[in-house]
Amino acid sequence: ADVGGRQSGAIVTLAVGPPALPMPPASPAPCDWVSHSSQYSGGYAAGVSSTFELSVAKAKCIEIGSACKAVTCSGSASCTVRASATLSQSSSAETTYVLSAYCRTVLAQPPAAPSPAAPPARPQIHEITGPNEGRVRYPGHIVLPKLGKDA
Repeated sequence: ADVGGRQSGAIVTLAVGPPALPMPPASPAPCDWVSHSSQYSGGYAAGVSSTFELSVAKAKCIEIGSACKAVTCSGSASCTVRASATLSQSSSAETTYVLSAYCRTVLAQPPAAPSPAAPPARPQIHEITGPNEGRVRYPGHIVLPKLGKDA
C-alpha cells in the first residue's frame, strides 16, 4: 500500500506447528463372527492344531489370514483354528464361528498406503506501516522487501 508517498513493507505469518491432518474415517464396525451350533469345520488352518480360548482363537484365525476359514469349539476354552469353509454336522455338540464375508474381504485387502500430508495453509500477509515498518514484531513473521519505485 502507498503510505504518504512510500511503499510499505509487508510481513508473512507462518503457520506454527505441524500442518493439520485430515480426520480419519470413522472406524468400521468390528468384524462379526457367525455362530453355527452343532457344526464343525474340517482341517487345521496353517497346520496349527493348538487349542485356545474362543477370543484368542478368533484373533489367531485373523492373524493366519486367508488359510483360516473358521474357529471350531467344544466349549469356550477349547477352540481350534480351521481350514475348511464347508461346515459339517458335529456329533459332539461343537460350535463353529465363521468370520463374516465383509470382514474376510476387508482383511484380504493389502493395507492402504498412507495418504500424503495436507499442504500447509497459505501464509497470511499483513502490512506494517509507521515507525515499525520493516521490523519483525512477532515470532513467525518474515518481512518482505518494499515494493515499488522507491524500494
